Amino acid sequence: LDRVLNKKTCRKVLDIGCGSGILAIGAALLGHRVMAIDIDEEAIGNAQINAEHNRLLDAILFQVAQPEDIDEAFEIVVANIIAPVLIEIAPAIQRTCSHDLVLSGLLANQEHDVRKAYGDWDVHDRHTIGDWIILHMRPKS
Repeated sequence: LDRVLNKKTCRKVLDIGCGSGILAIGAALLGHRVMAIDIDEEAIGNAQINAEHNRLLDAILFQVAQPEDIDEAFEIVVANIIAPVLIEIAPAIQRTCSHDLVLSGLLANQEHDVRKAYGDWDVHDRHTIGDWIILHMRPKS
């Protein structure tokens, strides 16, 4: 997240499947405008508490929603979700992102299937942490 967001002017960031809110909080700390969504009301509640602990509750718009519910584009979209869900919601995620897409939560043996689901996107950068993969993608030109 730091590599994608740090030292950039304020951008619109969408955190899909925000869970605890850590990515949304990180983006807000780096000075970006953030919307964080999750399908789980309890996750949204926990994320709001975590944002409040970091004095960022007013800096992040939290919403119980599916990616399909989002009708605006964001310059940067982050999603730390298991690979089968990343694949299932790929069309909605791609529709919401205009420039930088960061996908994590996938294992090395799932990378091929995830990349196939995001076929209109090129891998700009790839990181591994143990068996886990992080893909930073951009639309194909």
